[in-house]
Amino acid sequence: MVALFAFKSTAALSDFDEGVVSYRTGNYAGAFKAWTEAARQGDVDAQYNLGCLYVRGEGVPQNRAWAVDWLQRAADQDDLDAATWLLFSNPMTEDRRKQFFSRRLKPSDRFRLTFVVQLSDGKIHRRPCSTDAKEGAQIEFDLGLKYETGGAGFPQDDGQAAEWYRRASETQFR
Repeated sequence: MVALFAFKSTAALSDFDEGVVSYRTGNYAGAFKAWTEAARQGDVDAQYNLGCLYVRGEGVPQNRAWAVDWLQRAADQDDLDAATWLLFSNPMTEDRRKQFFSRRLKPSDRFRLTFVVQLSDGKIHRRPCSTDAKEGAQIEFDLGLKYETGGAGFPQDDGQAAEWYRRASETQFR
């Protein structure tokens, strides 16, 4: 029984890694296939990435219902990015907010379709189902705007705004 579990776990890791290679080379259909196998075996990172493929329409037609299904499976395993996407992609209610903050959510260090950047105050800014390769310039511009206006809980800081606008322009023209 233990050997069977170890074999399944190794197979899921292999499928997950195959999905990463496929995604990074632009083979989204291959990533979808590999992550589907791993996700069905309970791999939380594959479930998250699979949900993001449905959100983004990469390798599959966009399908919000399937996206929510896979992201909910990952969130049920305390995945931070999946729970965050679910929280912000639905109307915000007090019950939803309380449920989100009552969980012990865990970030992952495996390949994710999540934009992650460290802010000037040392805090981490995460944007689920986004990547720097696809949306980095827009996300960096949005961060600049938040610092410029002091919106969304960010302190008003012209220096930080200028830095994020500079990064956005460099990312845009790579």
